Amino acid sequence: MKRCFSILPILLSSGLEVMLGCGGKGVVDLNIQDWSIEYESERSIKTVRPDGEGEQSIGTIPEVMTARYFTGRRCPLGNRWVFASTRGGDAEIWTCGLEGQDPKQLTDNDCIDNIPEWSPDGKKIMFSSTRTGNWQVWTMDADGRNAARITNQQKGAREAKYADDGKRIAYRSIREEAPRTSFDLMVADYSGSNETMIASEDDIVDFAWIGSSIVYGALGELRIVDSLTGIVSKTFRFGRIDKRFKSYGAHEITVRPDKKAIACVVGFRGSTTGGYEPPKELLSVPVDGCEADVKRVALSGEIHLLRWVSTK
Repeated sequence: MKRCFSILPILLSSGLEVMLGCGGKGVVDLNIQDWSIEYESERSIKTVRPDGEGEQSIGTIPEVMTARYFTGRRCPLGNRWVFASTRGGDAEIWTCGLEGQDPKQLTDNDCIDNIPEWSPDGKKIMFSSTRTGNWQVWTMDADGRNAARITNQQKGAREAKYADDGKRIAYRSIREEAPRTSFDLMVADYSGSNETMIASEDDIVDFAWIGSSIVYGALGELRIVDSLTGIVSKTFRFGRIDKRFKSYGAHEITVRPDKKAIACVVGFRGSTTGGYEPPKELLSVPVDGCEADVKRVALSGEIHLLRWVSTK
């Protein structure tokens, strides 16, 4: 296994060093007229512009997905959902049509199958499973056939995602389980071979591919790292936007198809005692901007299933 990560400054043509974000006022055009962000909150599907304007409800999550579903993803072909649900007992992988029609259970065992992801061509589903004793990453055909394990990490691996071309994957490898679970961010061929560690931190919460790079959420930060060299080219420190964000990593990270903006969800500091859960905030982050350009888009108790939608 190769280890390949470091943090180096990147010098832009303007002479601006962006290793740890920037404090100045940016002039980044988010093309708000061309894109909207779709998300789910409390079973309602909503859409909003990246500047936070024009929010409206456009539907609801299919009833079949509301039985304690953990994660859900819309097929790149646009015709089906894949999701994990406990509707049959333990967590299993399901698919259904966009309106909930034709539900199909793809896995059926006494273990946990969770966190499904479509391949870019919609022919494969990658998921995390405990069927071998600890968490490992598996793939199967879109109809549930030909399941195969593709990771064999000693302490486990989970939350895998395909690169845009489907030739590589990234996943979180469990480094330590106590006193709290910590992860290494790994990249590998789609078969799981040629693995390389590109980041190692205690609080890698979520990640997404952005071309040949990966954007991931660390403690109070969002970082963009080259998937080949492990060099961090950009860091957004959310504590500079609101100090209450500092103790939370970004999750539900979703990259705009043109690779010019990132949507993510961050949480506020707060106690979960007495049934109180800190609210979540949806942010729109311009890749070429800095903290001053980040838009605070929406605030809600729960925000899931982010998706960029072209309005052209």
